Amino acid sequence: MKAFKDLRELIWPLLEKGPKQEPILLEESKISIEENKINDALKQALEYFDVENDRNKAVEAKSSIFIGTMSVAISVVLGVTSILFNSKSFDSNTLILIIFLFILILYLSRTLWFSIKVLERKGFYIIEIEDFLFKAANEKYYKKLIVDITNKTRKNSIKVNEKVSNMAMAQEYFKRAIFIIPLYSLTLLISYIIKLKYLTLI
Repeated sequence: MKAFKDLRELIWPLLEKGPKQEPILLEESKISIEENKINDALKQALEYFDVENDRNKAVEAKSSIFIGTMSVAISVVLGVTSILFNSKSFDSNTLILIIFLFILILYLSRTLWFSIKVLERKGFYIIEIEDFLFKAANEKYYKKLIVDITNKTRKNSIKVNEKVSNMAMAQEYFKRAIFIIPLYSLTLLISYIIKLKYLTLI
């Protein structure tokens, strides 16, 4: 069974479905810090939020590049496939080429699918000016801000982790597509060598 799973994973990797992640939310009562350091704690919370925000932007930017690359690659592959189908000569080599192209299109399509999933809007939390506009005593004010920002960051972190997982899957399928290309090229080369030898014998 394990051998079958390993083979399936090698050919067709799946995104493992683990238990749904839930953020561990911070509570004001859990904040125990000296008053003269609470402002620094707020700065750290804001930096923590920025780190997750930057991580989200980075994975989305990578996904956008993948989508652009895959769109061009799939167009080229479909063009080559139509040429092969329109070819008057159809032999075993042509069949192998079509099979490789079919597998390549599947891998490229899966890469594109997971890349698009990275860009799905999933209710990303942002910090707005309204988050700072409330009335409270000095220490309570900072504590509430730290709690709100930290909790937003932790919720965002789970969404970013999902995007990273989808991006990892896109890369896995892209690797497999790259592996198919040399096999396709080699088959194409052999096919032309055979045809060339056949023509020289006529």
